Amino acid sequence: MEKYKRVSLSKKIVLAFVLVMTLVFVGSVQSTSYAASNRAKNKKALAAYEKLLSKSTYKWSSMSSENVTKNFRFCVVDVNKDGVKDLLLTNDSACHASGYYKLLTYHKGKVKCILTGDNIGVYKKRGVVYTTFAGTGSYSAYYYKIKNGKAIEKISFKATDTKEMAKPKIKHIAGKGAYKMYYYSCVVNGKEVSYKTYKKKMKKLLKTAKESNLTYYDNTAENRATYIK
Repeated sequence: MEKYKRVSLSKKIVLAFVLVMTLVFVGSVQSTSYAASNRAKNKKALAAYEKLLSKSTYKWSSMSSENVTKNFRFCVVDVNKDGVKDLLLTNDSACHASGYYKLLTYHKGKVKCILTGDNIGVYKKRGVVYTTFAGTGSYSAYYYKIKNGKAIEKISFKATDTKEMAKPKIKHIAGKGAYKMYYYSCVVNGKEVSYKTYKKKMKKLLKTAKESNLTYYDNTAENRATYIK
């Protein structure tokens, strides 16, 4: 009986080993297939970006003076770590109302704009993108995750340097003297929260990641050939 149990146990160990190795093999094949698919998609995305920037115009806004592509500068970067690079544009001919920066992504065979702002920053290590907007006495920032061709807002805040503009109420005061900033809106996943909760969630979102240093290049044929890759 004892011998039978040892043999039975050995068979179970062998079967378990075979099952584990099969799962590892299947996972490896799937991973390799996914990587190959993303490489092909990335190649198409880069070709689409080059084609877009090669045209004389791209609709930045309703003002024709802002749509001249030779005035753009560009940066290609994988903002959400999915293996497919995205296109960041900045436009010196644009105005505050139409935004100075845009983020374009490649989704379902098309290039689409998913974010516009006074500025766009990236935390590549965390796959986070943010936009900022600044006006007379006011400032706001929005932090996003990019998924399925969409920018999903995770966290945002609004602040002002004018106390009377902090409505409905002040949540936090930063700075001193004439440089005070009054935070009056802190949002996490679409819900208003306290400043303390906002800071806690921001720490969780970004962890220790530093903002990525991005280099923008003039939209010339030479630069497109060199840097869109």
